[in-house]
Amino acid sequence: MITDPSQTPLPTPPTDVAWEQVEALLDEISQASRSDVSPVEFNSLLLDRLMRATAAVGGAIWTQVGGKWVLEYQINLDRLEIQSDQDDHRRHVGLLASIAASKDVQLIPPQAGDDVAGNPTQFLLILVPLVDGDRPAAIVEIFQRPEPRSDLQQGYRRLAVAAAEVGGDYYRDRRLRQFVDQESFWTRFRDFSEAVHTSLDLAATADTIANEGSRLLGCDRLGVAVRRGQRYRLVAINAIDTIQRRGNLVRRLERLIELVLRGGQTLSYPADASDLSPEIETALDAYLDEAHVLRLTIHPLQRRDERDSDSLQPLGALVVEQFKADADAGLPIRLKAVAGQATTALGNALEFDGLPLIGLSRMLRGAARSLHADRLPWTLSIAGLLLAALIALAVIPADFTITVRGELQPISRHHIFAPEDGIVISLPRSDGDAVEQGTTLAVLRSPALELQYSEVEGRRRTVQEQLSAVQAARMRNERSTNSRLDAVSLSAQEKQLQQERKALDQQFLILTQRQRDLEIRSPIAGQLLSFDLKRLLADRPVRRGDRLMTVADLEGPWELKLKIDDDQVGHVLAAWDKAEGRQSVSFLLIGQPGLRSQALLREIGTFTEIDDAGRAVVTAFASIEDATPSGARPGTTVIAKIDCGRRPIGYVWFRAVLEAIQSRLLF
Repeated sequence: MITDPSQTPLPTPPTDVAWEQVEALLDEISQASRSDVSPVEFNSLLLDRLMRATAAVGGAIWTQVGGKWVLEYQINLDRLEIQSDQDDHRRHVGLLASIAASKDVQLIPPQAGDDVAGNPTQFLLILVPLVDGDRPAAIVEIFQRPEPRSDLQQGYRRLAVAAAEVGGDYYRDRRLRQFVDQESFWTRFRDFSEAVHTSLDLAATADTIANEGSRLLGCDRLGVAVRRGQRYRLVAINAIDTIQRRGNLVRRLERLIELVLRGGQTLSYPADASDLSPEIETALDAYLDEAHVLRLTIHPLQRRDERDSDSLQPLGALVVEQFKADADAGLPIRLKAVAGQATTALGNALEFDGLPLIGLSRMLRGAARSLHADRLPWTLSIAGLLLAALIALAVIPADFTITVRGELQPISRHHIFAPEDGIVISLPRSDGDAVEQGTTLAVLRSPALELQYSEVEGRRRTVQEQLSAVQAARMRNERSTNSRLDAVSLSAQEKQLQQERKALDQQFLILTQRQRDLEIRSPIAGQLLSFDLKRLLADRPVRRGDRLMTVADLEGPWELKLKIDDDQVGHVLAAWDKAEGRQSVSFLLIGQPGLRSQALLREIGTFTEIDDAGRAVVTAFASIEDATPSGARPGTTVIAKIDCGRRPIGYVWFRAVLEAIQSRLLF
């Protein structure tokens, strides 16, 4: 039970609500809901402002933890001298559960309800659920003196409903920010995944993991360690080019990694500080004394053992360090994702790093065994076959082609750009419409151009009026007895005004033409290709030079736009010089692998550019000789083979290996 409110020496509530002050408090809560404050800070602010607005005697914030409603924050509950037994507590918990289920603001009179859910106090309870999605994230409970006046209770309800809406907006905005942050992370994670797999060099892979991973995780320092025998070696740290291996910092960290990875578990400091073995605790203290980090995580990198699928083979570890004490709740999830890609990339790099020595050792051992007398005939036979195969590979010619990717496009296509800064006010055509030359595609309105137009038009009228006045004055002067000096002055003014009017007329013509250009017309007959125009452009502002749409003639000739890798364009250029403009290209549409067509290489770019995937490429164009493939659409991806003449079959088959030897070993 709770003591009688009339016996509690608290200030009495106002008899009327000052709604101007209430609106100011609601504005303050609304501003807080749009900021990046934590739920605890927002809930406490909301409770404080509601109590001030209603002159309440007490309040509490209830949140759900593990399926139970627990007290998160309270004001003045100790002054209310709450004394409740188990039945009262059970009824109050049931009341909170019913509010959570209904998700509606409720005013509960004193001692109202039943044995399952009710108000066990002598106060009027104002219960405000703050809904996050489909469930209440918190319940605000206001303890108010029971008011016999219905108008005050209606005021309390209106205020509570407004506060519930603001609280719901806060939790919806907070969830949206979380979704945006997650989307940003996964976009950057995709780039990280591509970056760590671009090289099989161990040092380059480790550096990429350390540098790109630190930005992705948001940590101050990220180290990468790999297993060497029974020990672990630190091979990369972000923003550090050279690791001082003899320094105490590196040696103590490698010792700590070795001890932690013996158990195959993740170490998180300070969360796991109380559950460490004495040996790990000693090594951790020694490293912390040297590094002065406030948060440390050592995450093992493990993959399935090829010989025993039930066991994990340790490859190395990621060392995450932070110099700030604030915990990052999302770090474990991000670290798990980064570790997955790092494990695969490091595993591939380690295998590649070990292949050359292992292959050379096996070749030398096999050569030594083959030179024994009892195996000499067999060895000579194999050597003869190998020599014949090598001669065949060097002599037999084969077609040499370069495989590239590209897209199918109509030759006659035009991109439509905005002629002025303005707003799209009309889009009479839709996606896929057939249009004739001169058909109106869009209409823009430019307030800035309209202002210039009206200013020039006004100045034209003013100058014209001034010119008419001067001409009239000159005519009067000619009939009067005034001096010749006045006639000369008026004549000079007339000429000046005529020149000014001529300049304004030219400006007016230019502005008139610019106004006409706001009605954008199709330069050719064809089909409108841009997608979802009305959603993207209708009533939207555009800037001069923005690409608005594309018109293409689908009935005319088509071409291939090919992207040739920079390291392969030399073969294409050599064949281009020999073919004298008749270099053939065979291609197929990505969605129709059984339908092959022919084209003729028409043009090769003169410079190298970087495509969207980060590759250095040279653009080339090929004209289609056959009929356009059925089902062709502008932008359809194609796989093309460019004819580069004939070369020895050995070069055609093993070109990648030969070029790798030339660039990496012989250069």
